[in-house]
Amino acid sequence: MKLIRAALFLVSVLVGTSNPAHASTTQLAVSGVGVSSRLAASDEGGDYAFAVSPATLRYGNASTGRRGIAVVPDPRCLPTAADASTVLLDCRNPAGTAIRAPLLLSTRTGAFTTPPGAAFAPNTNYFQIGRTWIYGQRNTNGTVATFINRITGQVIPEAPDAAVYDLDTSGTPTLRPFSYRRGKKLLSYNLNSPYTIQIDGSGHRLELVRGRTVVKVLSTCQTACGASGVAGHIAAWTEGDRVRRYSTTTKKTTTSTFKSLSSRARIQLAVQPRQVLAAVPQIDGRTRLYRLR
Repeated sequence: MKLIRAALFLVSVLVGTSNPAHASTTQLAVSGVGVSSRLAASDEGGDYAFAVSPATLRYGNASTGRRGIAVVPDPRCLPTAADASTVLLDCRNPAGTAIRAPLLLSTRTGAFTTPPGAAFAPNTNYFQIGRTWIYGQRNTNGTVATFINRITGQVIPEAPDAAVYDLDTSGTPTLRPFSYRRGKKLLSYNLNSPYTIQIDGSGHRLELVRGRTVVKVLSTCQTACGASGVAGHIAAWTEGDRVRRYSTTTKKTTTSTFKSLSSRARIQLAVQPRQVLAAVPQIDGRTRLYRLR
């Protein structure tokens, strides 16, 4: 019995869960050594894409279990966002300068396409995608927003720069205002969730907020808080080598600890309505993608 318990403990350490009774952790993919892995995921469904090599993506839907492997036409194109069974890839050189029009990957078929109406636009990068619109930023004499309608090909070349646009609307993208509490900084939001995550000026009080009401103090960030996100009734954030997940439905917080986390890197986080995806850089130079529930 002692040998069985010891073996189970070793497995939990290798997987990365310090308390498996409270946090279920499943590995979905692992990158090659030294690959600059990028995670992109939908905050509505379970779609995701994860770079496992400079020219290869693991993609799928973490809710349904659908998975696939895609060879990217240009290895300089990296996933930046996902929604409605589609992954957006922005194409840039190591300095961040655009080198071609963005690409779309279907998580249903594994096929790559170029959005209708999209053309190479110097100094323009694309970061978000909705059911109708693709959002980008163009930097010339200042930063402006630019949009591509992924269905009709309509291009809106210039709009006020702001990250909080409704990209699902069939009409012109509109700004979505969020309430700020005085002295707080907005860290995470979701157009389909009533909650936001905010932090105070000292960086030591992480709060889950609905409207202007603090629903819960998530953490005092004794170990520096890093990435965070909110979707549906789930909020998640990182603290050092830990990913914490809070449910407004059960009122419970669960924790996954990754002892093999590289001390020089940070965990990438993608929060979805029923799960959390975490891309964890390892000491051996690889990055492992986990699903947390």
